[in-house]
Amino acid sequence: MENAFNSHPEVKSAIVYGTKKFQSSLLVEPVNIERSKKSLLDESLPTIKTANISCPAHARMNRDITNGNSSVDKGASSDVQGTIIQTISNLEGFENLSLSDNFFEHGLDSLGMISLTKAINSVFKSQNPPRDSIRDPMIHAYPSPEKLARALSNSAEDGNEDHGEMQEEYECFISDLPIVARPSTLVIGPKVSLLTESTRSLGSYILSNLLEEDKTCKVYCLNRGEDIEKRQLTSSSSKGLFTDFSRVRLLSIATGDTEAWLGIKLYQYKELLNEVTHIIHNAWHVDFNVSFSQMSATRVRRVRQLIESSAHSRFGPSIHFISSMSTVGSWDEQGWLPLILKLSKYLKVLPSSLGPLGAVDWIPVDVLRKVVYELVTSSKHGTLKSNSTIESSSGLPRVYHIVNPKRTTYSDAMLPRLQSRSSHYTLPRIGTALKILEFYEGLVEKEKEGRTQVWLDTEKAVEGSSTLTSMDPIDGDCVNNRMRQWGYVRNVHAE
Repeated sequence: MENAFNSHPEVKSAIVYGTKKFQSSLLVEPVNIERSKKSLLDESLPTIKTANISCPAHARMNRDITNGNSSVDKGASSDVQGTIIQTISNLEGFENLSLSDNFFEHGLDSLGMISLTKAINSVFKSQNPPRDSIRDPMIHAYPSPEKLARALSNSAEDGNEDHGEMQEEYECFISDLPIVARPSTLVIGPKVSLLTESTRSLGSYILSNLLEEDKTCKVYCLNRGEDIEKRQLTSSSSKGLFTDFSRVRLLSIATGDTEAWLGIKLYQYKELLNEVTHIIHNAWHVDFNVSFSQMSATRVRRVRQLIESSAHSRFGPSIHFISSMSTVGSWDEQGWLPLILKLSKYLKVLPSSLGPLGAVDWIPVDVLRKVVYELVTSSKHGTLKSNSTIESSSGLPRVYHIVNPKRTTYSDAMLPRLQSRSSHYTLPRIGTALKILEFYEGLVEKEKEGRTQVWLDTEKAVEGSSTLTSMDPIDGDCVNNRMRQWGYVRNVHAE
C-alpha cells in the first residue's frame, strides 16, 4: 500500500500504520499542499482500488474512512435512502449496490459494517436536528438500503409496511397447509422419535433421555453438516451422556433451504413417514440479528415441512416445538447475565435490580431433559387433563412454559450470594462486557416505564410433568455452581 501511494505523482510521501490494530490507516503528504483533500482523494481512488486487491480485508483502505467528510453530500442527507446508498458506495466492491440488494450477500464483513455505521452516524449527527445513531444489529435486521431506510424513518406508515410484509410471508406459508380428517393413531408398540439438532447441547440431553427411559425406542436424528456421527459422539460423551447409538439413525440435512423432504433423501423421508410416532423440533434458535425474511427462508420453511410430514405420515405424530430457549448446560459466558456480572466486577458495583428480567426460574438441564420427555410422551397418550384436553380436541396447540414453578428473584437468590462472595471473584476480561451496556440501559428504561416481570403460567406444564411438580427453587448451591461455570468464584461452598 505504501509503495503504491509513494509512486503516485501527486503524493510526496505516504505511511501506512496500524500494526495489530483492527483498522489500518494511511497518512498522505501531498506534493501540492494547497490542493483540496477531496480532489486528491478522487484522483487517488484508482490507486486505492488497485492496492486493495493484493491486501487482506483488515488492511484495505476504505474511502469513507480516509475522507474526513465521509464523502457524502450533506445537502442530500435528508434523503435517508440516498445517504445510505452514497455511504456504502464508497466501500470497496459496493459501488453499484441497488436499493434492494442485500449488504451481506454482496460481501459486507464486520469491518465494512463498522465503516457503514460510522459513516451513516456521521451524516446523521450533522443534520438539524441530529438523528439518533444506528448500531450494527440494525444493519443485520434490515440488510438492504431500502429496508434500512424504511426502518430509520421510524414512521407509523413504515411500521405498517413492515407488518404487512410479515403478514404476506405468514399467509404464504399457511395458505395451502395440508388438511387431515383422520385423528392421530394411538401408539401401542415401540416409540419412534424424530429429533432435530441432536448434536447441540439440549438436543444431546434429550436424545440421551429418550434412549435411557425407553429401552425399545428408536430415534431418527436430523442434523445439518457433515461428520454427524463424530459430532454426536463428541457432544454426548463430553457431557457424560448415553452413547450407545445402536437404536439411533443419524441423518444429515442438506445445507440448502429449498430442498423438499426435510432436506434428506426421498427413501429416508418415506421411512420417517412410515415409522415416526413423535416429533421433537429442537432447531429454533433465537437470534435478534436475523430479520423475519431471513427466518422465513430457513427456519419457518423447515417447520412447514415438518407439518407436512406429520400430516402425511402413518401415525400423524404431534410436533413438539421447542422455542425461545435461553441456555442449556454451562451458561454461555457471552450471555447477558454473565456479561452484566463481568461489568459489575470491573466497576465494583452490582445492579440492585434487573428490572423485567429479575425472575430466577431456571431449570438445571438434567431436570429439563426429563421434563421434555414426560411432556412429549404424556401428551401423546392423552394423560393431560383440564384445558389441555379441550385444546387438543379443538385442534389448538398446547403451550407449556417449562420454567421452575417455584420461582425466586435476582434480588433474593443471587444478589446476597454475589455480594458475600466478592472476594472470591477472578477478574475477567472486560472488553466483551461493554457490549451489555446498551442492553442494561434498556432494562432500566423499561423499569422506569413501569414494565414489570412477566411470570409464565406453569399449570399445564406441571400437569404433564411429575419432575417439574417436585422441583425446588434455585438455591445457594445452584448460584455458586453458575458462578463457578462463569469463572467468578473458585472452590466456594454454599452457606
